Amino acid sequence: MSQFGTIVKREYLERVRQRSFILSTVLVPVFMLGVTFVPIWLMSRSSGKPVRLLAVDCTGVLGPRIEGAFSDSLPDGTLRFRFQWEPPPVEGASEEATRSALEGRVLAEEWTGLLWIPSGAIQDASASLYARGLGDPEILARIRDSVSRSAMMARLEQAGVASGDTDRMSRPVPLKIFKLSEEGVREGGIESDFMTAILLAMILYMTVLLYGVSVQRSVLEDKTSRIVEVLLASVRPFHLMLGKIVGVGSVGITQYAIWAVVATAGAAYIRSSNPALAQAASLSPLTLAFFVVYFVLGYFLYAGVYAGVGAAVTSEQEAQQSQWPVTMLLVVPMIFIGQVLRDPDGTLTTILSLVPFFTPIVMLMRINLHTPPAWQLGLSILLMVASIGIAAFVAGKIFRVGILMYGKRATLPELLRWIRAA
Repeated sequence: MSQFGTIVKREYLERVRQRSFILSTVLVPVFMLGVTFVPIWLMSRSSGKPVRLLAVDCTGVLGPRIEGAFSDSLPDGTLRFRFQWEPPPVEGASEEATRSALEGRVLAEEWTGLLWIPSGAIQDASASLYARGLGDPEILARIRDSVSRSAMMARLEQAGVASGDTDRMSRPVPLKIFKLSEEGVREGGIESDFMTAILLAMILYMTVLLYGVSVQRSVLEDKTSRIVEVLLASVRPFHLMLGKIVGVGSVGITQYAIWAVVATAGAAYIRSSNPALAQAASLSPLTLAFFVVYFVLGYFLYAGVYAGVGAAVTSEQEAQQSQWPVTMLLVVPMIFIGQVLRDPDGTLTTILSLVPFFTPIVMLMRINLHTPPAWQLGLSILLMVASIGIAAFVAGKIFRVGILMYGKRATLPELLRWIRAA
């Protein structure tokens, strides 16, 4: 076992000392922080620009209501939304000609956009917004909501409701969303769990793929450089393969540990500055525990398969051609993310989560959304352990024969013959 430990140490130190490992360990938290905070910063910057709208109100009553819904101020104290109400087309004049002339002023960038409210907007006609570069979803949603709300209030007045009562009657009811679990009640948990489930699935997908392919390349490098002939003089083939898998897997666990420290520090900062946000975005201990479990199991399963691929091929080009069926097994659960999010306890989702090659990603998403029954969790782990044993047995057979084979690429019949011969 001393030789086994030497192989694990070699594979581990060789990778943690690489510049790529240091960069990826640092850049991933930076990327995650950027994905979280840069959009917020950009939105705050965009909210500092004035929005200048030409507007035509053919109803004669909606204009003041719409403009009254935009009272935002810029840092210098001026209004963020500025309206210039143009007179509607006179009787007999062409609406198209009037609108075309105003559209020209928008194209000339004199104004941000043109809001056209037809005479039938209070009943059922559609209002229109013409803009050249106005793509901010927040601005578009506010304009849409203000027009709709103003038309609704006008209809109430036409129905005989006093103008002073329209605001009170049309006041929306805030809806707070809470997630129920055995641990208690958490506000805002459902929406954040959707995003967290996708994020965890992407992290598992990328890291299992990254370190699985790393095992394959390690096998291929030793094979093509003939170092393996020296190694096999002092260690059994299966121990050599297992040492590579454990050594590279330890690199992944080290990287996860570093990311966990950074995430814990970030969560502590968020918790102190915004307790409500921290509660909504928090991860349960159960999710974190199963994240580690399914990463380890998923890594060992795919690493064994990738090690077998590395032993069966003789060049990097052959490895890239041969590894795509294995990679597709990781892609399949990503294709079904929408189905898992919509129905985490459905029949299809349950079946996918019990297929060992899909279990790490699908089951982890299910746990984060709605914890499956204990028997499904236990069965998924047992199936993965059994699959790892089968994969290790088959990969070990291929590895034992293929690690010393040079020349042509092994075919499927030859691989079966290697397994029987070993």
